[in-house]
Amino acid sequence: MDWGVNYGAYSIPISKKKNTTVISFDPSKRALSEFKNNIKLNNSKNIKYYNYGISDSISKSFFSDNLNNFKNSGEYSFARTQSSYKVSTTTLDSFFKSFNLNIYKIIIIKLDIEGYEFNALLGMKKILLNYNVIVFFEFSRMLINKKKFNFKKFKKFLDRCNLKILDLSLNKINIKDLLYKFSKLEKKRNTIGDYILVNKSFNNIIKLSK
Repeated sequence: MDWGVNYGAYSIPISKKKNTTVISFDPSKRALSEFKNNIKLNNSKNIKYYNYGISDSISKSFFSDNLNNFKNSGEYSFARTQSSYKVSTTTLDSFFKSFNLNIYKIIIIKLDIEGYEFNALLGMKKILLNYNVIVFFEFSRMLINKKKFNFKKFKKFLDRCNLKILDLSLNKINIKDLLYKFSKLEKKRNTIGDYILVNKSFNNIIKLSK
């Protein structure tokens, strides 16, 4: 599952794997239009895409994908500007309520949604608790500056959902490690990197993902 699909740099290569279904979301009409073109160019047959923002509630929010307001398309975000328009947001628990997720051995989720990663996690508690899930997400200043996020809430959420944090080398990371990394982050940089969330009972993530 790919949230913040943009033009498909993650979804399209993954779709080439056998026995894989890719479900992609993006609130940007502009990005999805380009994504559809790229699907056709790559002859990807097993991708389903939806024009939704992913959050912790079902609602409508202002979204901007006017390139004049951003350095690149990867920075499209929920913001109210002259060129903004309203898009629908949903929770993943709600969206997948009618899906039979039990048919999948593992569910891999990529979150790249400009600081709203914690909102998305709050809206997918049931999925995290009931299925074999691996979540890739970016830890950024945009994330920690959102109203709903603080490290205490994040730790409580991880404990409630029985999750642990790994770096991309599969080393276990704790909240203190993240706080320390942010304390050392240069002002000109926005992120401390990409991390993985996985159930604490998963002892061999490589074996699980095969």
